[in-house]
Parts: sequence; C-alpha cells; structure tokens
Amino acid sequence: MLLLLANMTYGLLFGDFNAEASRLRAAHQQLEEARKSGAGSDADTVTEARRNYERVSTETRPIRQHAENHKLLGIAAAVVTVLVNSIVVTYFIGTSRWCQEVVDTYQLPSEFVQRSRRIKRRTFPWSLAGMLTMLAILGCGAAADPLSLLASSEQWVAVHLVVAIAGIVLIGFAYISQSGGLRENVQLIGQIMEEVGKARAARHLDSTSPDIGPGTSVLSINDRQPH
Repeated sequence: MLLLLANMTYGLLFGDFNAEASRLRAAHQQLEEARKSGAGSDADTVTEARRNYERVSTETRPIRQHAENHKLLGIAAAVVTVLVNSIVVTYFIGTSRWCQEVVDTYQLPSEFVQRSRRIKRRTFPWSLAGMLTMLAILGCGAAADPLSLLASSEQWVAVHLVVAIAGIVLIGFAYISQSGGLRENVQLIGQIMEEVGKARAARHLDSTSPDIGPGTSVLSINDRQPH
C-alpha cells in the first residue's frame, strides 16, 4: 500500500509528461523530415533541426527520468502486491488441507473443516481481486505512456489516475479483508490444536511430542501414534 500511494503521489508531482513527450516527438519528426530531403542545400536545415532536437531532448530529460522512476515504482508495487496476495492464497490452501488431515486423523468434529473452507472461500476472492486490480492499474498506465506510440495515450491519463485511485482503495480493502480472514484462521488452528491435545491426552499419547502445527503431514502424525 505504501508503494502504491508513494508512486501515485510521485506521478502527480513530476509534471505533464504527455506535453513534454509531444514536444520531443515533434522535434524528432522535424529532424527526420529534414534528413529525408537529402539535398546538400538543406544541410543548414538538418543542422538546425538537429540542434532543436538536442535542445528539446535536454530540456525534457528530467521529466523523462521522473517518468522512468514512476514506471519502476509501479512495477515494484505490482510485484509486491501480487506476491502478498499469492502468499495468502498459498497459506489458505496449505492450512485448509492440514485441517482436513488433522480432523480425519484425530476424528475431530467436521465443523472445523467446514469453518476452514468457509474462511478460505471468503478470503480467496479478495486475493484475486487485489491481483486483477493491480493488473488493471498497470494496463492503464501503459496505455497512458506517451512513449508507447499510441495516438490516444493522452486520453488515457485521466483514466489511469481514476483507476489508480479506485484500485488503491480496493486493494487496501482487500488487504483488510484478508487480514481478518488470517486472524480467524489462526484462531481456528489454535482451537484445533487444543482439541488435538485433549485427544492425545485421552489416548495417553506423549504430550511432549513434536509440534503438529500446519506444515506437518498426516503421515508424521500417524507415525507418532502407538500401533
């Protein structure tokens, strides 16, 4: 979220990149047209066009550097956003299976499995929404880039800004929703562990045996039970 907010603020502060890019394109086009004339009598025209292009290029270099930084920050924010949401998805896939295995092994109430699945199903859409929203922001940003050679790039600037603002709000809400799901899932795992402790005590199993938290396979659990 901090990367997204910082990048949006940075993009708003560095100026009108489209206008400066249009100046640079016009100067470059003028230079190319002068070169195409090819006549020796037009040497002064080519020289003047080259000087004009170099001047405009020098003047627009700072804002072009800002635009490049904006792109890099956007890529970094996208990678972090997708990574965080992917980790949440992987976490719920792993813990959901762990709940199923432990419930089956210790013959615990099936309500634990059902709760685990409900939490996962409630959280997954927000993870997916966060990733898709980030892709939408990147897509609009690419369309708004005047150096992409799209004639309509200037029309996408306002769209990119609106999508970025709405997207940041949605991604923030998705993070909050996923955090709630994570907390609820941790509480569920704690309750399952308590029931496992009671079940092991009832079966006179070693209470000091290694941890059987998420990540422990059902095979390793079975190996510690008396035969």
